[in-house]
Amino acid sequence: MVDTVLNQVVSAKEPFNSYETVKEAVETIDGFLVPGQEEFLFNKVKSLPEDALIVEVGCYKGRSTAVMAFACVG
Repeated sequence: MVDTVLNQVVSAKEPFNSYETVKEAVETIDGFLVPGQEEFLFNKVKSLPEDALIVEVGCYKGRSTAVMAFACVG
């Protein structure tokens, strides 16, 4: 499932400007994030400078990774 979602990120032509635009895709991935953390993480990554370095140490099935990847587009 995460492969399908991340393919959406890679093939995106336009930036994902709000969490609402990716919420449905993100919710198809299992994870341990508490409701609301996905949107917080998306917005936090969106607010970083364009040259910011993002490191995720460990993941379960990629839910938080997908959220951050969507936020990095554009």
